[in-house]
Amino acid sequence: MSEPNTQFYHCAICNSVFKAPMPLPDGEVCANCGRAPFAEQAFNSISEMENVFDSGASHGLPGQDVADFVSMQKAKRQRQGKWVIALWLLLLVVGGGIVFYNREIEKPVGEELSGLVKQEQEYQKNLATSTGEAFRVFNKFLLARDANEQSEYVVGGVRKILSLEQHENSIDLVVPSRPLKLIANSYSDDGELPRVELIIEDARERNFDVVMWKDDSKWLLDWEQYVRYAQDDWTRFLVDKSIGSPKIFRLYVRRRHIGTGGEHDKLQLIFYKPKMEAGERTQESPRVDVPPDSPFFTQLGTAFDTEINRKNEVQKSVVGRLDKAGLLRVKVTLDWQQGTDDNRVMVLKGLDSMHWFELDPVKVLTPAQAQ
Repeated sequence: MSEPNTQFYHCAICNSVFKAPMPLPDGEVCANCGRAPFAEQAFNSISEMENVFDSGASHGLPGQDVADFVSMQKAKRQRQGKWVIALWLLLLVVGGGIVFYNREIEKPVGEELSGLVKQEQEYQKNLATSTGEAFRVFNKFLLARDANEQSEYVVGGVRKILSLEQHENSIDLVVPSRPLKLIANSYSDDGELPRVELIIEDARERNFDVVMWKDDSKWLLDWEQYVRYAQDDWTRFLVDKSIGSPKIFRLYVRRRHIGTGGEHDKLQLIFYKPKMEAGERTQESPRVDVPPDSPFFTQLGTAFDTEINRKNEVQKSVVGRLDKAGLLRVKVTLDWQQGTDDNRVMVLKGLDSMHWFELDPVKVLTPAQAQ
């Protein structure tokens, strides 16, 4: 015998749901509360109900939990709806944060890049203009007939005439063969005056480094750097070995080695006379020992270490680019003194600069500017 058709009914008195035959027999009572004084009005078919009152007070009670059939689905949909809303809110917050972050971060980056591009464009403009002007002045210097005319194109002007006339005593002068070709150039306004640095190749493929300083609107050759000027002759200084007669020279210097303990607890240097051709040198000095308590020990040691690191970096400055690795350009004061035996030894008396320029390549701030 087949089971009669049944359906769920809702008790309006105790608010529970129960199963009963369909149609509801006369005298049928609620399976939970057992009451049905007005069965026709008190019971409603679930299929006919549009709204079901889901009381939180009856959740979890057998026979009374509407979630047995309806409320569980309703609650599930409510939870799902809440999670969807929460997810959308989260996406809106995160998305808005990302947009705000990008606007705040990318805008300065873009501005920074734009600033760098403008700086590079300005540098290239100054480089091109300054190089053309400076190169023309250098050519005029080479074509000048005498020291008086040459003095118009050099730093120091007429004060250099005597040096220009007497340079044969201490300078191995080399005149570049025309035509000249520009190999490399750089511009800087970080020094005492704006300057252009040039590496020029002549018709005989010899390279010369040329530094031109801009004094007001006029470009002038750093002649002392160009010819590696020294008032005294290097060869005569090495031969005479006169004690107590210090001399100033523009030289290359190389660090021989640094040891520890005994005789090696000092900085050992070898000096070389530079040629006018960039990177070329001749006539080395005897070994010069610099003890650790000398003020030059740390200064030179740091300079050599810095030079090693700079070789691996891109440098805008072109002067010195053709120098051999391990060499520094220095302007020094040297002298002779009596050694422990009958031999005389060369000593370092002064470290005047770490370059050959006549003017300072770094701006010197006044006390007011430093503050």
